[in-house]
Amino acid sequence: MPPPDATGGHQAAARLHVDGGCRLPRPVAGGTVLYMAPDEVLLRPMTPGDIRAAVAMFAAVTAEDRWVGTEAGFDQDRRAAMLAESLANPASHRFLIAVTRGGEVIASAHAQLTPYGVAEIGMAIAADWRGRGLGGRLLDALLVEIRDLGAHKVTLQVWPHNLRAIRLYASRGFATEGRLVRHYRRRRTGELWDAVIMSLVLDHTSAACPYGEGFE
Repeated sequence: MPPPDATGGHQAAARLHVDGGCRLPRPVAGGTVLYMAPDEVLLRPMTPGDIRAAVAMFAAVTAEDRWVGTEAGFDQDRRAAMLAESLANPASHRFLIAVTRGGEVIASAHAQLTPYGVAEIGMAIAADWRGRGLGGRLLDALLVEIRDLGAHKVTLQVWPHNLRAIRLYASRGFATEGRLVRHYRRRRTGELWDAVIMSLVLDHTSAACPYGEGFE
C-alpha cells in the first residue's frame, strides 16, 4: 500500500483526502456524469488535458512537506506519464478533480483497484481550499466510482498528525485497522514517520475465511 498523500491528505496515485455530501450525480451531454458542489466548484472525471494542472497542484501540496508521502522535487513528467497510463485503464483506475469556475484545478482524488478487489485511494487538496467541505464531497463522489469498480473494500494510509483527514474518513465509516510504526523514511530529513491504516468494508455478505480467527 502507498504512503500517505493529502486532504490535508493522502496519495494513492503514484499509488494515497468537510461537511455533507455532494449532490446526486447528474448526466450531461455525452453521458458524462458530473458532480456539482453547492459552492459551484465542479467535481468531474479527470481527462488527459487536466493532467499537467493536476500535477502542478499536487507539487504545491508536496512543497508543504507535511501532508503527503511524495516529497517536493518529484519528477513531474514521470508522474504525468503515470497518470496518463492509469487514465487509459478505467476498469481499474478512477480519477476525479475539483475545478473552480475559472478553470483552476484545486483538488484531485483517485482509486486503484487491486487484483484482489481492494480499492486503494488517495486525495490531494490545495491549501486554500481545505476546511470548506470539499474533501467530504470529493470522497463521497470517489466512493460512487469505487462501487462502480466492484471493490469489496476501500483502504488508505494517513499520517497520524493529519487529524482532519482521519476525522473525515471516520465520518464516512472508515475504521482504523492498524499503525505502521517508524515505517516511512523522509528523504529530506531522514526522519521515520508512522502511518495509520484506515479501511471501509463494502461487502458484508460474502463468506469469510472458513478456518477461524486464530491470531489474537
